[in-house]
Amino acid sequence: MGTGTILVCDAPHLLKLSLGGGVDEIELRLSPGPGDATTALELQHATTLDAHDIGGQSFDAVFCMGGGYYPRLLALDMHLRGTLPETYDSAAFHLDPDMRPTIERGSAAMAALLAADPADPADRADAADPADPAGAGG
Repeated sequence: MGTGTILVCDAPHLLKLSLGGGVDEIELRLSPGPGDATTALELQHATTLDAHDIGGQSFDAVFCMGGGYYPRLLALDMHLRGTLPETYDSAAFHLDPDMRPTIERGSAAMAALLAADPADPADRADAADPADPAGAGG
């Protein structure tokens, strides 16, 4: 997606970015979590795209953009726990065979959400393919 612009920064609670010249907006919010010494992370990704092309195939943009977060959120968890490998590469982490279960769980969850979307379930159900190497999306 290239470079972005910080739209709002209210450290340490809110960060809102514009990506792709305004095609996408990502908002991250941190708030106190449910337990002692925990933090809740809320991520919202809005896009103006209907489809996203990866490797010559077109995928539903919502499925594609959301599907790429699962390995990245796992990497964040590993980083916070001090277990992220020193060889971590954000551009290739989704290719690690150990990420397959995370990608498949996340992609299946995203497919279920899209299939339940009353706006246009027929189009979205076909576009959401849990077998896609989705970590590349976004």
